[in-house]
Amino acid sequence: MPNVKVGSVIDIQFGYDHIPYTWDFQQEIPVVHSELVIEPGSYIMYHKNSYGSIPLTVNTGDRWVAENVPAFKTEPYISSPENYRSHFEFDIEFIIFQKYTQDYTTSWDAVREWLNKSFYFGVVLDNDGYLKSAAADIKAKCSSREEMLRMAYAFAKQVKWNHINSVDTDKTSLGSCLKEGKGNAAEVNLVLVQLLRRLGFDAAPVVMSTRRHGRLSTLHSSINKLNYVIAAVISKDDTLLLDATETHCPYYLLPFRALNGQGQVMDKKSSGWINLQPSKKDKEMVIYTLAIDSLKMEGKLTYSRGDYAALNFRNDYEEFNSDEAYLDHFKEGRQGLKIIAHRIDNLDSLYEPVNEEFDVLINNASSNLNGELLVMPLLFDQEKENPFNTVERKYPVDFGYAWDRTIIANYTIPQGYMVSNLPSNMAIKLHGNSASFVCLSTVSGANITLKYKLNINKCVFEPAEYADLREFFGKVVTKEAEPIVLKRN
Repeated sequence: MPNVKVGSVIDIQFGYDHIPYTWDFQQEIPVVHSELVIEPGSYIMYHKNSYGSIPLTVNTGDRWVAENVPAFKTEPYISSPENYRSHFEFDIEFIIFQKYTQDYTTSWDAVREWLNKSFYFGVVLDNDGYLKSAAADIKAKCSSREEMLRMAYAFAKQVKWNHINSVDTDKTSLGSCLKEGKGNAAEVNLVLVQLLRRLGFDAAPVVMSTRRHGRLSTLHSSINKLNYVIAAVISKDDTLLLDATETHCPYYLLPFRALNGQGQVMDKKSSGWINLQPSKKDKEMVIYTLAIDSLKMEGKLTYSRGDYAALNFRNDYEEFNSDEAYLDHFKEGRQGLKIIAHRIDNLDSLYEPVNEEFDVLINNASSNLNGELLVMPLLFDQEKENPFNTVERKYPVDFGYAWDRTIIANYTIPQGYMVSNLPSNMAIKLHGNSASFVCLSTVSGANITLKYKLNINKCVFEPAEYADLREFFGKVVTKEAEPIVLKRN
């Protein structure tokens, strides 16, 4: 296009020789005109799932038009643009040709039957003879169901995930995946389902769509939307969901990408919805034990991370070639921080919190204002900005999992100084205790203790709750910005 310039209009028309999987009316740039025409046919029946709120100017049974569509703008903590951007997703329901009829997505039972006939799902799942000796070995070593779960989960991780999401296996033998030591998500987790069944668990595959891929529609069943498989252990008391793709994940956590609304159990006996909401939180406790000496501080910083906080830390730490590289990264943006010693405990103990301790010297940690010392008590862990800075919100706030974060700051003030001002005590919470924040401060002699506790107790907040959530985080940011003020005796 040698003469293309600002203001040029490019008109593109293209065709499919089949029904498209998706059609996007809305994109990340404005769309002047988007039109889809599907010629009627007598052999193939399909259905479409419609997403988004952009009205169509033409909406007939075989032609759809949207005009002057604004660009899609994402928002903080959105689950996936695919859930809200205006587009269609198509699936073939059934094909009829003379005497031949094949159901595909007329119902979730039809999807189950199709998948269980597939050589790359149901057929490969039935061939589990290669696990006979592994199952016998686990049974001989374990005295409880909990131990068997852990060992089975660790065994399945021998098939390293190749970072490919799929509802189908690439191979017709999962034994070959185990020998090669790698596989896609379906191969890793179907090995886990097979082994759990060999150990006597009522285990089933759960098919789903990953978080970035968008949620499954509750209106129409789908094959095209499925791109991931996890394992379910079903009992009369509860259902446990497992995903062995993550090296650093304990068996009772699902990776963030799998926390996406609902999935479908695809056992040969039945199909049905299953909730993918997490039962665990992002748990972090931070403790400062620091002595203030004029404009510097010296002492310890300790971090204890559990469940999702521990998983995220282990994944992040693995990205560094050495502890020195990690510490260099940790110091970025933390001006004045000098790390004297550093220790990490339980890094490889997946069922224990990761504990991290720093011996530190912090220069310019306080400021002198007219003879008074001002100390920002949360140092490098202060929430400085409200993540929700827009007045209105179109889409739900989806954190993925709940938070439980506590910071305890213990300060020893220098000789010759006394406390002039501390952050005042405060306790706030949202309706139904969906979120809460507490700040407590005490003084005992030369020792100051401040405790900040932030809890987000549910994963999803609807747009109607946004104003309260925004105000809540605004109060948290304001409170965490309140300084300790010390003056001379």
